[in-house]
Amino acid sequence: PLGMVHGYGLAVMLPAGLATRYRVRHADIPGALSTIEAVTHALDALEASTGGDSVGDAGLAMSSAMLALRIGDRTLSSKVVRSPPKRNQLMLHPTLREQFAVLRAEELRLAGKPREAVDVLLPFITGHERYQTRVALMEAYAGLKDLRRALEQSKWLKQRRGLAYIEQGCGQCVQALNVADSNLVVLREAELLKAAGNAEGASQAAANFLRPWPVGMLNDYFKVRRVSLGLASN
Repeated sequence: PLGMVHGYGLAVMLPAGLATRYRVRHADIPGALSTIEAVTHALDALEASTGGDSVGDAGLAMSSAMLALRIGDRTLSSKVVRSPPKRNQLMLHPTLREQFAVLRAEELRLAGKPREAVDVLLPFITGHERYQTRVALMEAYAGLKDLRRALEQSKWLKQRRGLAYIEQGCGQCVQALNVADSNLVVLREAELLKAAGNAEGASQAAANFLRPWPVGMLNDYFKVRRVSLGLASN
């Protein structure tokens, strides 16, 4: 049995990868990928696992692949999505099935197929969907230039920030990504409002983001996004 090593030891490495990605001085993408890749043998462990560790390992692998996609690496997600049949048996688990859909939708969106991404995600919008499902749907609508629906998702995410903290699965390995997104969605809302031509709304949303995160605390990653909103001198 894989026991606590996979249940919690590896789960800690995903938040570590996220922290490396958004660390104070600069976005250390190679460092983040290195941290995430340390988790990838969870996939191989699935072949030998026969107990309750299987669900946790699969959830951890998919969560890691989601973060890797954010960084721009598609190798891990491709490996997870095209996994052998034995692993696919785990898709009978409702949480894993939804996580898999999110991962697949993100792949489609990044491949320039946002409509297909929306179609993959919509069946999971039941009132009991996971936080990352709505994050992916927001970006899929943004990819379609359907800014009204994208902003509806950003509102949903802001109103349910508590869900980001309490959502269960794979030793809460996705909690750090959820919480980061619950903060970033305010900045994303500003970007969407600007794209929709609502300069006043974009400025207010950006101000809401900067209230708890003053300019002096922002690292290069966030400074670039702030500049893109035309707020470099505010």
